[in-house]
Amino acid sequence: MIPRTQFDSSIRSFIMSDDKDYDIYNRYKEIFGQDDVVVVALETADVLAPKCVELLQRLTERLEQVDNIFDVRSLANAEFMMGTEESFEAVRLVKGIDKDPALREVRRRIATRDELFRKDLISEDSRKTAVIVTLRSDSSEMHMHEPEMRAIEKIVAEESARSGLKLYMMGERYLDLRFLEYIKRDLVVFIPITYLVILVLLHAGFRNWRYTLISFAAILVCQVWMAALIPMLGLKMNSVNAGLPSLILCLALTEAVHWIHGYRRMLGETGKPVTAMEDTMKELILPSFVTVLTCAVGFGSLATNAVTPIRHFGMLASMGLFVSFVVMVVMLP
Repeated sequence: MIPRTQFDSSIRSFIMSDDKDYDIYNRYKEIFGQDDVVVVALETADVLAPKCVELLQRLTERLEQVDNIFDVRSLANAEFMMGTEESFEAVRLVKGIDKDPALREVRRRIATRDELFRKDLISEDSRKTAVIVTLRSDSSEMHMHEPEMRAIEKIVAEESARSGLKLYMMGERYLDLRFLEYIKRDLVVFIPITYLVILVLLHAGFRNWRYTLISFAAILVCQVWMAALIPMLGLKMNSVNAGLPSLILCLALTEAVHWIHGYRRMLGETGKPVTAMEDTMKELILPSFVTVLTCAVGFGSLATNAVTPIRHFGMLASMGLFVSFVVMVVMLP
């Protein structure tokens, strides 16, 4: 089940489903279509300089070839209407400006004064410009957009290195991708280091590898079950419940130390392992259960929260506490 765990780093998951403003936003999308955009920004001395225009043209052409891209808007493909004696003609904004400085200044005035371009594709001082990429897929799930985001990120990095100009990416989907990477990085880096520290501390406290390894194994089993609960319940890992492994680790650790300490005390009094195990169970099972129950009720209160990720966190934390209790009773002492 664990390999099937999906991640959801979308900011939209924190919006309450019954929010009136969110309903209006959804109706807006039904009428006007997609609004998921990624913005690639450039800041330089003059965005209409030949070097910048060449960069924008290459960047626009490459982004248009990425799958599931609905539209790409930039100064490189922007057009304005020019009137003649007989008709109107759509003219490419940057056409010919690389060879004619006077024409470049004329087009600069058009771009910085026209409401279609000003503060959208170009700043008023013509030092900043944006390439606006509209995604085709309409989904709040990050994995639906990840291939396109990876492709866009690669193109931007390559063109930035080729031109020597610094390009910036922004947008909700780009933030989702970054959050997703941070969550995965924390799980991959932080948890193993924590396991190593816990193993060292357990051995330093017990000074017995048998008790250390049994306790550590019980903690690992709790972690595996906690991680498996998420896909089993059809839920996804997000920035909130990514803290569950650390939470369950701390609680399982305290239970393990409590049970092992109680067993060793009973073993010292009776000298018989079976008798010590029975006495430990009689003495500790009720207070341990009450401790788990009170913690579970506390975390379970979050299940009434209107924000979905927080509600799921409370539910999973409560279930994880009971799982850790069962594991400790079965595996320890």
